[in-house]
Amino acid sequence: MFRNIGASASADDLVRALSEFDLANVKPRDGDRHGFQDAAAPVRSLQEMLRNLPQNWSKTTPRPAQVELRQALMEVANAIASIHLHSTADGDGQRRPAELMAELHAVTRQARRELQQILESPDGAGATATGSRPTESSLAEQLRLHEAEIANRKALLGLTAEDADRLRRYRHVVRAELEEIVAEFYAQQTSIEEIASIIGDRDTLLRLQAAQRRYVEQLFSGQYDHEYVSNRLRIGLVHKRIGVPPKYYLSAVKTLRDVILRHLSRHLSDAAELDATRDAIDKMLFFDMQLVFDTYLRSMLVELQVARDQAEHHARDLERRVAERTRELAQLTRTDNLTGLGNRAGFVDDLRKLLSSARRTGAPLSLAYFDIDDFKQVNDRFGHLRGDDLLRRVGNCLRKLVRDVDVACRHGGDEFVVALPSTDEAGAMHFAKRLSARMAQETGVRISVGIATTDAAQEQSVDDLIDAADREMYAEKRLRKARRAAAKRSPEERAEGAD
Repeated sequence: MFRNIGASASADDLVRALSEFDLANVKPRDGDRHGFQDAAAPVRSLQEMLRNLPQNWSKTTPRPAQVELRQALMEVANAIASIHLHSTADGDGQRRPAELMAELHAVTRQARRELQQILESPDGAGATATGSRPTESSLAEQLRLHEAEIANRKALLGLTAEDADRLRRYRHVVRAELEEIVAEFYAQQTSIEEIASIIGDRDTLLRLQAAQRRYVEQLFSGQYDHEYVSNRLRIGLVHKRIGVPPKYYLSAVKTLRDVILRHLSRHLSDAAELDATRDAIDKMLFFDMQLVFDTYLRSMLVELQVARDQAEHHARDLERRVAERTRELAQLTRTDNLTGLGNRAGFVDDLRKLLSSARRTGAPLSLAYFDIDDFKQVNDRFGHLRGDDLLRRVGNCLRKLVRDVDVACRHGGDEFVVALPSTDEAGAMHFAKRLSARMAQETGVRISVGIATTDAAQEQSVDDLIDAADREMYAEKRLRKARRAAAKRSPEERAEGAD
C-alpha cells in the first residue's frame, strides 16, 4: 500500500494511505498459533516509504513536520517488527496473535492521529502524543514508548516472561535483606568523593535511600509494564536534573548489581540457577539503562534545542539591531546635522534617481535653489549661534512646505535646494512664490530663489541642473539688488540715468 507513495505525493496523501492501512499482510499462518504470513513485508514497505519521502515537501511541509512524519511512520514499522520478533520468540515470551494485532492497530491509529495533528498544526511543528506542550503528555508519550516499543526492547534483550518469573521468585529474599543491600550500596557510593559531593547532605541521602529501596523491590516485582517504564524514565530525568554524569550512573548500576548478587548467592546453592538469575538481573538492568539514557539524551536534545533557539533569537535580534544601526548610520551620512534636512551627498544621490526616472517617463523635474539674503550680516552682528538658529528655523519652515515626493536639502552654508518631481517651470515658480512668502512670515528673512527645469530636448546631468538653478538664483539676487538700488536714487539721478 505504501509503495504507491512516490516523490510527487503530498503529506495529505500519506495520511490517507495510513488511514487505509488494514494490515492485510500481517495475518496468522493457518494452523500456526504464533507465526505470521510475511510479517516483514509491511516493514519493507514502510522502509521504502521512508526512503522515498517526497523531496518537494520542503516547500509545503515545514522541517519540524517532516521529522514528526518520519517518527510516526517509524512507530508503525517498529510495531510490525515487534510482532515478528514476538511471533518467532521461544518460550513463554510468545504472545497471542490477536493481542499483537490489537496492539498494532492501536499504534497505527495513534500514528494516524499524530500525522493529522502535524498537518493541521498552524506552524507545522506538530504536537506531542496528547497535546501541543510537553506538560500535556507523559515522558513515555514524549519518547513514544508505547506498549509495542516496550515489548520490542524486551525482545531485543531476550527478556522473557520466564526471566520475570525468576526475579519475582526471589523477591522475598531481596526484601528480607533490603536494608542491608541499600546500606552497603550507599556506603560504597559515598566513599567516592565526587558522588558524595553530588548527594550533598544527609536529607538528600535519606531520600535517595528510600527511592533505592523502592527501585530494588520493583526490580524483583516481575511486573515490567508501562508504569514500571514511566518510573524508570522519571529516575533518569531526576539524575539528569541533579547533574549525575553517566559515568557515575553506570558505576552505580555495576555496584548495585554486585551487591544484589552477593546477597542472592547466599541463598542459591545451584550454580545454574544462580547464573540464570544473574542473567535475568543483567537483562533488567540493561533494560532500565536504556530508559534512563533515553531521558538523558532527550534532556540533552531539549537543552540543545533551547540553546539553538536562544542563539537564533539572539542572532536575529543582533541582526535587527545591526540593520537598524546601519540604517541610522546611512541616514546620518545623508543628513545635515544642523537642520535635519538632507545633505549634499544624499541629495545628489536622490536627484540622480529622480533625473533617471524623469528621462524614462518624460515627466518634468524642477529644482528650486535659494539662499538667505544678507545672511553674513546676521553672523557678523549677532554671532554664529544666532545664525545657526536661523538656519534651523529655515529648515523647519522648508520641511513643512514640501511634499512627500519632494527632496529638500541644505546644500551648504545658507544655500538650500529642493527637487520637485513632476513639476514644470510654472509650477516651480508658483512654489518659489509660496516659499518666499512663508519664509518671510515664519522666519522674517528674505530669500532669493532660482528655478531650473529639465529640458526634454537636451541631455542634462545632475551637476548641469544644479548649476542652472544656482545661476538663476544669483541672477535673481542681482536683479533684486539693482531694483533696490534704483529705488533709493533721487528723481534727478533716475532721469540722468535714463538719458
